[in-house]
Amino acid sequence: MRRILIFLSPLVLLLGILACSTHYQKDFLKKMNYISKPQDPATSISLGIWTPDAVEFTIRLMHDQTGRGYHYHFVLDGNEIIAENFLTAREAPELYSVKMKPKKGFHFQPDKIYRFCISEGSPEWISSYHDYYYCLVIYEFVLPQKGKS
Repeated sequence: MRRILIFLSPLVLLLGILACSTHYQKDFLKKMNYISKPQDPATSISLGIWTPDAVEFTIRLMHDQTGRGYHYHFVLDGNEIIAENFLTAREAPELYSVKMKPKKGFHFQPDKIYRFCISEGSPEWISSYHDYYYCLVIYEFVLPQKGKS
């Protein structure tokens, strides 16, 4: 019995540390600052068809922004990531569309300010080292009421 306790004690301690660090990282992501350089005139993002369960964007990136491996797309509500999508460089030519579906429990709402970010990696990878996250492009948008343009 004593051997089992000696064996399980470090395991329980390790699980407790992992649980705390995961919770800390999620809270830290909400405090991150998402920044980008001024948008290049050749770069454009337009809002397409949307429903509460999906938003579509048409994206044109400069040639030097397209060939870096993959693109991580996400939508922010405040500083909380509510939708995310990865595309490889082969899937993301200079002009492409991406459909974003919100995470479970979230829905897109009209007249609310959101930010769409395109970057090269997940903010979770960066959050351990910095309190800011660099996006290639940040596009702020408001979903219109249905029937209005």
